[in-house]
Amino acid sequence: MYRFLLLIAALLPFQFALNPWSGADLPVGRVLIALAGLVWISAALFGRRVIGGGSVGLFLVLLGGSIFISGAVAIDPVRYGRKLLFLLGFFPFFFFVLYCLRSAGQVRKFLEVSVLSGAAAALAGVIFSFAQFYYGADRLLSFWSDFIAPIFLGKNLAQMVSGYSSAFVAVGGENYLRAAAFFPDPHIFSFYAEMLLPPAAALAWLSRGRKKTLFAGATGAFLLAVALTFTRGAYVAVVVSFLIWGLWIWRKKIDLRQAVRFGALFLLLVTIVRLSPVGERFLAISPQADSSISERWEIWRQALDLIAANPLSGV
Repeated sequence: MYRFLLLIAALLPFQFALNPWSGADLPVGRVLIALAGLVWISAALFGRRVIGGGSVGLFLVLLGGSIFISGAVAIDPVRYGRKLLFLLGFFPFFFFVLYCLRSAGQVRKFLEVSVLSGAAAALAGVIFSFAQFYYGADRLLSFWSDFIAPIFLGKNLAQMVSGYSSAFVAVGGENYLRAAAFFPDPHIFSFYAEMLLPPAAALAWLSRGRKKTLFAGATGAFLLAVALTFTRGAYVAVVVSFLIWGLWIWRKKIDLRQAVRFGALFLLLVTIVRLSPVGERFLAISPQADSSISERWEIWRQALDLIAANPLSGV
């Protein structure tokens, strides 16, 4: 089962789409995750000790129970049923992962595979993004929509996202094609890359020799990929990650040379970002600079009010 998990981790950023019938796009990753869940359920039914996970497993059980309970007060039962079926396809997979990752060595190997696979996708996104300055953004988007997206997203989803306005961003009077790699949206790609950035940096910090260089390169690929998505939420996440990492370094009282290297790297990144369109995009995060930020804050406020009014049952 552990090797199957590694296969899923390796294919996740490159999953191609199946078209089982007309009008349907089925990512192969979803199929593999469902199969992994069935493997876990079969093992549990035949008496193998696969149920556990400690506090994480307990939290997942409680979360699943609350989702079932919320169905009793659902405003739209049909939509609730669709969402429930979607979540049920993923729910056993979490226990499958908890069962497979039972030792520090297994966790590290899983992270290494995930980071290297994700870094390859990030590098592809970076190369594709820089190619717009040679081939032109419109020509490159047409190539992505016609040849790449149908393979990795499916024909129907590719047609849907090909005209998506978020493919471009206006910064400083110029339109830039945002990096998306093999993902349907720059935002999804940015958060996937940012999710793998901390483990990539940790592996670079802890590894030695060639592995250290390899994971340092992966960290750089993720940083570049996040920057070229022009996604401000991911920018904030990167800043918070650096602050947490810096606090950890300060508390550990590590070697002064390592601390200086970390500080120099951080200052270099800040300088590069500040002098590039990325910095201008990041500074547009305030509601005064972009009206869409105010609209998102309002959505969050309404969501929090809704949660406060229905804390247990949901809607």
